Amino acid sequence: MQQRDETHSILMGYLLWIFGFLGAHRFYYGKPVTGTIWLFTLGLLLIGWILDLFLIPGMSRRADIKFQRSSVSYNVAWILLTFLGIFGIHRFYMGKWITGLIWLLTGGLFLVGYIYDYWTLNDQIDELSAREAPSGPAPLMRARRHAHERRPGSRLGAGGEQRGQVTSARRPSSRPPPW
Repeated sequence: MQQRDETHSILMGYLLWIFGFLGAHRFYYGKPVTGTIWLFTLGLLLIGWILDLFLIPGMSRRADIKFQRSSVSYNVAWILLTFLGIFGIHRFYMGKWITGLIWLLTGGLFLVGYIYDYWTLNDQIDELSAREAPSGPAPLMRARRHAHERRPGSRLGAGGEQRGQVTSARRPSSRPPPW
């Protein structure tokens, strides 16, 4: 059995689940649409929030497959966003000093940027990990490792290959819907 890179821990999911009636755990696992629904409906009137108690392990597995390991920890970034995001501390942590300073001086860009980061933090970290990706045989190995993720009818495979060639170290942009 293939060992997976853990990018999103189950323990962190349960910690954010405590605030899950506001959708924090759903945003963490890369589900911004349902996270927003949970935010505006208080976890579907707390019923969905209770059901998520049992769904978190599956959401963690899917997030580990979907997102790449990075030198920036998803767990630390999400803790900083959830509890100190209005001050931009998570942006400083990711090395985004200019926007971190803007968040600090404007209260998370008047809370609009704070919500934006809930929607995009996983992708921002994933993008940082793509910049860190070494050149050489590693992208080919990553393409082979994620070959099982190839979708039927997709023109691009899991490693970005097209017509038998590896063109990129990143996975294709055609990700499954976030809900």
